[in-house]
Amino acid sequence: MRSVKSGAGYFMVLPYVVYFLTFVAYPLVFSFILIFHRWNVATPMEFIGFKNFVRLFNDELFFKSLFNTLVFLSIHIPLQIFYSAIFRAAFKSKDKDERIL
Repeated sequence: MRSVKSGAGYFMVLPYVVYFLTFVAYPLVFSFILIFHRWNVATPMEFIGFKNFVRLFNDELFFKSLFNTLVFLSIHIPLQIFYSAIFRAAFKSKDKDERIL
């Protein structure tokens, strides 16, 4: 077994690492910081602790939107599973006579 000591492997992984850090890790860490701060882009951040959560859970629109999201998902996910099963049956039947498409 030969060991590759050049940096070719790291060079090949570099685009994914840059993508991951730019579009996944940084926004995740920054949004975690933002949930405990009040920030208008023009003003510096002000630490307010859990006041954002208190405000969120006292807002009736939050619970309405949460309910609407759950209703949407309870309809969308079963329909998506049903249609994917139909397409799978149409394209992957072993017997050519049973195939729809």
